Amino acid sequence: MDMRLHDYTAYLFDLDGTLWTGSELYAGASNLMQCLAEAGKRCVIVSNNSVLTGDRARAVLAERGLAGEPLAVTVTDVAGEYVARLLGADAGRGRVRVAGAPLLHRQCRLAGLETVDLWEPEQADVVLLGLHDSFTYQSLERLVACVEQGERFVVTNEDPWHPGPEGAKVPETGALLAGVRAICQCEYRAVGKPGRLLFDRALELAGVAASDAVMVGDSLDTDVTGARRAGIDSVWISFARPLPDCDDRSPTAVYESLSELAADLRAQSRGAGSATSRGGRVASR
Repeated sequence: MDMRLHDYTAYLFDLDGTLWTGSELYAGASNLMQCLAEAGKRCVIVSNNSVLTGDRARAVLAERGLAGEPLAVTVTDVAGEYVARLLGADAGRGRVRVAGAPLLHRQCRLAGLETVDLWEPEQADVVLLGLHDSFTYQSLERLVACVEQGERFVVTNEDPWHPGPEGAKVPETGALLAGVRAICQCEYRAVGKPGRLLFDRALELAGVAASDAVMVGDSLDTDVTGARRAGIDSVWISFARPLPDCDDRSPTAVYESLSELAADLRAQSRGAGSATSRGGRVASR
């Protein structure tokens, strides 16, 4: 089976580890976005980034020279909505203790929630954990105490790390989560990918059904698995990594790089090439 890239109306993209390293764009990212824009495709970035909102991510990427002006939604955008839904309509405004970046606080307030910081002595309904660079040993100690005193525990995402500059592994929210769960085996909920909320919001932004979209990302656990659960086809950017025997994590197709995907897209627009005839290949189901 060939993957007909032009059959999709919308392309959804992971951010960290797919389009950029956290400081610069990956090779081929801008060219691919330009190619998709020329083909009239709708592009939406779908990210577990808990530091940036979608609007801020778009601005940063534009500053780095990304073409195509894609739309964007991040877990920061939807975390407040998720917590409000969790508390339910009868909970009033709800009080959330935010252990995360400033924009995460803001988005929770925009969702109608009262926010307090990690060190507020009075109990909150929920404690929400996101990535932030001021997290300390004392933060961990306080977070565990809040969870053990009965505050519902929500994390923005479960990623233990994301790829950074020159292949460095940058610790993520999931690493902080692991620290909490090493101390207390608590229950928790996660907002971001592979959960449905971000995918649903991305489809709304693109104005398409799941069958008309394809997800492009570097993570089998979040991008590919989440897309598959949402009924969305997926392209795994392997960066020369072998595809494991991965059952429900199997992507629709595999490309080694964004440049290779762009080349195949252009070849198909000329009536030549497919995901099996160039560098990409359709994964077995």
